[in-house]
Amino acid sequence: MVQRRALNPAQRNAKNRRDRQRRLEHNLEFERLRMVEANFKALAPLLVGLQDQLMSETDGAVRRLSLTPWQFKEGEPSRAIVEETQEILLSLTGKKEPPHESSHTQKQYSDEFIEEFIEKLGEKEKSRVDFPDFKGLTEELEKSGRLTLPPSLVPIHETLEKSYGDITAESNQSIPLIRDSYILFCSVIKEMNQLQLEHVDLNKLMIWRDAINSGLSIGFKGDFAIDQLKKIARAYFGFKAQTDKELKNLEDRISELKAELNVLEKKHNRIVEEKRNSEMRRLCQRDQEYFQGKPLSTGLFPK
Repeated sequence: MVQRRALNPAQRNAKNRRDRQRRLEHNLEFERLRMVEANFKALAPLLVGLQDQLMSETDGAVRRLSLTPWQFKEGEPSRAIVEETQEILLSLTGKKEPPHESSHTQKQYSDEFIEEFIEKLGEKEKSRVDFPDFKGLTEELEKSGRLTLPPSLVPIHETLEKSYGDITAESNQSIPLIRDSYILFCSVIKEMNQLQLEHVDLNKLMIWRDAINSGLSIGFKGDFAIDQLKKIARAYFGFKAQTDKELKNLEDRISELKAELNVLEKKHNRIVEEKRNSEMRRLCQRDQEYFQGKPLSTGLFPK
């Protein structure tokens, strides 16, 4: 067994000081952690409440704006367009709804809402769109320059001229302003060529309206584009009604009930026909009528 070397008084005093210091530090750390735990327990309900509030506000913002988070990249609607759509929805429904409709959340719109929204499309309000609201347009303009039409819009320009002539001819504005508005106008027609009903939403319709109005407001002869936009809007709401989940469930249920009714009618007709042609059934019905309202001993004893 190893014998420990005895400490002299100076060494023992030094060791005792170190031990006391370690115990003090340990006690201080224990007390600090105990206070941290107590403070956390006291703050926990508040933290949970703040977390719930933050999540609720974040979720509400995302649902209202359908952007997570606000990102205004090329091809996404500008803040002004989103705010404009929100204002329209607020005026039509009394509360703000998401400008974008999720493909998983179909919405049934009232006739009044549809009528007022389509009427709104015809109002010649100040345009709030710009080139970044159309995917790829900014890059194309950087390559081709703003003095000429981007190559992708040349076929649109040629088709417009062939069908309607020079729609900018009567505008008395400056050439740069006319050119920029015409680029936006052609960009709308280009997207109409590329997209189908399932690819548009309320924001897209408002972007197209403002882009068309950028030309109409300075004298373009382009009312045909607004007429087309209104037709697209009506078709869009028709598509929404057709794909409305609740309505589809009701229609499916109606079809099921009609099929069930058809089966029951056939069964009923078969039973009626059997009764009509069965001698035994006629005999049974005759005896049933004999006993109707009488004791079952009726006829048992001869008179």
